[in-house]
Order: sequence, then structure tokens, then C-alpha cells
Amino acid sequence: MNLHLPQSVESKAELSQLMMVPRLIITPQSNRPVMGIVQDTLTAVRKMTRRDVFIEKCDFMNLLMYLPSWDGHIPQAAIL
Repeated sequence: MNLHLPQSVESKAELSQLMMVPRLIITPQSNRPVMGIVQDTLTAVRKMTRRDVFIEKCDFMNLLMYLPSWDGHIPQAAIL
């Protein structure tokens, strides 16, 4: 098993630039995204956006905790 570590400050800087995730999402060759939504994500989005789906409060709170801009206020439910 091999382990490769950057030896100098220049190589550390180069490695940090090469491994940046935002630079790896879009390929420079065709200017298209490398990653895409898979079946599980598409199914979950479809199920959550249907009119007859209600999310439990504990599940909703868990989803809100992932939002960095959430101010702690739970919005009022909008039932159409």
C-alpha cells in the first residue's frame, strides 16, 4: 500500500487547487456536469412534491437543520 504526501508548500497549494470539488463538477472539455441526479433522488423529489404528501414535523425539522440560511422560524403550512 502506498501513501503519497505533498512535500513542499507549492505542491500542497497545487494539490488543493486540483482537488477542489467545484472545479471537478464541470468538465472543461465539454463544459457539462460530470455528476447528475440518480434514480433515488428523482424518486424522492417526485414523492415529496405531490399534493397528497405530508411530512411529519420531526422529519421536517431534520430537513431544516441542513439549511445554512435557516433562521429558526418554521413557515406556516400551505395546503392547496
